[in-house]
Amino acid sequence: MNDNYLKSELYSSIKSNEQIFDFIQDNCLDGLWYWDLEKPENEWMNPRFWHTLGYNPNEMPHSPSAWQHIIDQNDLKVAVDNFQKHLADENHPYDQVVRYRHKEGYTVFIRCKGKAMRDQQGKPTRMLGVHNDITDFKNKEILLKDSNERNRIFVEQAPNAIAMFDTQMCYLAASQKWLQDYHLVGKKIIGRSHYEIFPEIGEDWKQIHRDCLNGAINQCDEAGFERADGSVQWITWDVRPWYLAEKVIGGLLMYTADITPLKQKEAEKRNIEEILNRTNEVARIGTWEVDLLENKIKWSRVTREIHEVVDNYEPALADAINFFREGKSRELIRVAVEDAIANGTTYDVEVELITAKGNILWARSIGQAEFKNGVCVRLYGVFQDIDEVKRSREALFKLNGELNSILNAGYVSIIGTDINGVITNFNRGAEIMLGYWANEMTGIQTPQIIHLSEEVNSRGEELSKLYGCEITGFDAFVEVARREEFESREWTYVRKDGSTFPVQLVVTTIRDTTGNITGFLGVGTDISDIKKAEKEMKSLLQITTDQNERLKNFAHIVSHNLRSHTGNIDMTLDLFREEYPTSADNEYIRMLRTALDSLKETIANLNEVVLMNTASSVKLVPIKLAEAIDAAANTVRQLSKEAGVEIINNVKKDVTAMGIPAYTDSILLNFITNGIKYRSSDRPGKVLFTAINYEKYVELTIEDNGLGIDLKRNGGKLFGMYKTFHGNKDARGIGLFITKNQIDAMGGKIEVESEVNKGTIFKIYLKNEES
Repeated sequence: MNDNYLKSELYSSIKSNEQIFDFIQDNCLDGLWYWDLEKPENEWMNPRFWHTLGYNPNEMPHSPSAWQHIIDQNDLKVAVDNFQKHLADENHPYDQVVRYRHKEGYTVFIRCKGKAMRDQQGKPTRMLGVHNDITDFKNKEILLKDSNERNRIFVEQAPNAIAMFDTQMCYLAASQKWLQDYHLVGKKIIGRSHYEIFPEIGEDWKQIHRDCLNGAINQCDEAGFERADGSVQWITWDVRPWYLAEKVIGGLLMYTADITPLKQKEAEKRNIEEILNRTNEVARIGTWEVDLLENKIKWSRVTREIHEVVDNYEPALADAINFFREGKSRELIRVAVEDAIANGTTYDVEVELITAKGNILWARSIGQAEFKNGVCVRLYGVFQDIDEVKRSREALFKLNGELNSILNAGYVSIIGTDINGVITNFNRGAEIMLGYWANEMTGIQTPQIIHLSEEVNSRGEELSKLYGCEITGFDAFVEVARREEFESREWTYVRKDGSTFPVQLVVTTIRDTTGNITGFLGVGTDISDIKKAEKEMKSLLQITTDQNERLKNFAHIVSHNLRSHTGNIDMTLDLFREEYPTSADNEYIRMLRTALDSLKETIANLNEVVLMNTASSVKLVPIKLAEAIDAAANTVRQLSKEAGVEIINNVKKDVTAMGIPAYTDSILLNFITNGIKYRSSDRPGKVLFTAINYEKYVELTIEDNGLGIDLKRNGGKLFGMYKTFHGNKDARGIGLFITKNQIDAMGGKIEVESEVNKGTIFKIYLKNEES
């Protein structure tokens, strides 16, 4: 593109009008010079050149010698060197900053640029140069450098952790605290990269550094920083740029404070507070405060829990006293509080409370007063639930009394010995039972004096064979206890008068806190009555055995003879009806048929009851309950469908119980038919089976939503024979009786829960296959 016409016009104007050139000199440049290189003693400098340096242009000659003595000589050498290189190569710039001494003595910074004029052969003949006064800029730069140097010194001597970096994040300075906090003492870090020294620094931190090198300021009150060794260091920081010149960033200043000890103390404090809170919860200790100026009470959460009030409960001063049980407790706390307010007396009392839920419990209240200007302004303290401790203490006191009573009772012999068998304690019961006084025995005799020698010798021989070593005398009583902590065995005691009686003797070891045996304790109970009862029981057992045998015979009579007779009557009745068909409508014949059917059912039930009482020796076998339930449900499927009762089997297929198959089928069928018979007409009926398999037993639950049973009225006779509860015309009152006996015969038990018009839950506990 051709030059703009204005440029040509300007150039032409400059040539024809010197004032335009002078205007440019005066307003755009701080000096202009033109040097004759062929006559180097001649150099023209415009007036602005000298005004800038403080001289009168009219007094200054146009010669290089006029300025060479006021230029910094080192800068002159640089200028001369650039001048010679520029003359030799026009592409080498003549451009440098030089310092002149102003007439008033201060330094003037001049940016000096020039260009050589060459003839047709390329020989330099003239040199045109311009000056720009950059003193203000250089002074600011010097001030900034001085400031940065002061900052560096400040950084190094700062009591805090501060570091100074260049734009490449290399260290320029670092305080002693920085070196200590980051374990850099003795290491050379100046000039080295921050990332080289701490290679674990992540990209997030590097991005913070980049942002700050672009002018951002990043501050943080606290942050965790994982070190290369896996430890966590907590720091607070302030990262910001520092400047070489205005808007010229020279690097970063980074202030950090290692708050790891503070965070550790905070964590310890939290742990302690957590431990205290948990301790308070475990120990049931809460706090309380009464502001007597504001008439307000504050309770901690545990205090509210002790009083059994809601979480947001705010007690009123007038009402708080009402939580203390009326009488001794309320009077005790009233007097204690009044004394604290009046005299500053600290109190520690145990009182009874009546909680918001009406429960009575023991609590410990500790309080003290705070006074200002002789006036009580605040009461505060702790509140502890000591109900369990208090009641345990009372129980222990009672138990100690009972133990003392036992120790001195006349029906139990308690004899203590040392490890050698010498009697150390001989209670009142031993005195009464054996006829000796304690002072005749303690410290003198061993228990051998009250035993039959032949029993002691026999037991010694028995134990010698058992343990493979000789055991005689006192050791025959204690050797088993010494090895197994205790032994319970029947012995014969010999009274002082020579008479004997049987005892059940329990011998235990007495040990110290380190577990060493220090003696033995023998507790003997006179079992004369028990032995007599045992003899009577054996006799009764023989009688019972005979009775069972007769029951078996009776069962045989019931199942054969009575069944035969009822069968003959039934057959005769059928033959009569066949021969006289019109007799079917005869009222007496129908009554006879009904009575006969009832008799057959009664015989069947009676036979089953008898068989249950004689079937205790029948071996139990594993039964898969889910399959048994399905089989029973299928038996009455049509009946349940017509009645609208759903039978739900939620028992897992792997649940197995030990039982007698016939009994199990009978039990399940009875509960299903009961669920159908006693269904509610207000809702669709259901019978639900579930089971839980425990280690030693199986819990089978049978739940229906039928009419339910009033257990308050009928619970005591629920499993009785011929007991009915709903007025059902088909009910016989035998089903639950048979069912319970069948469950008992299989070593199980049955429980019931029921609510009228809601339904009934039966829980049957049967032996587990595992047990």
